[in-house]
Amino acid sequence: CAPEVVRGEDGRWGIQAQFKRQWQVGLWQRLFDDLLNAPAGAEAYPLESLRGAFEEYLVDRPEKMRELKLLMMKQTIMLFSM
Repeated sequence: CAPEVVRGEDGRWGIQAQFKRQWQVGLWQRLFDDLLNAPAGAEAYPLESLRGAFEEYLVDRPEKMRELKLLMMKQTIMLFSM
């Protein structure tokens, strides 16, 4: 179920969902805030800074990097075994 997108009193868009504390709330809030409030008419939103924040998080936590790689491998196997 996708989170509901709402417009706040300040005019900015956001999602109406509760993040679990282990989900790195700051990273995800920034991602949704930046993407939902990208300037109108922009050809492409520069994702480098968002990518950098997520990469930094993973580099600082090698166990999370390994877990993510394993999950991506499992997903690939599932997709191509159908």
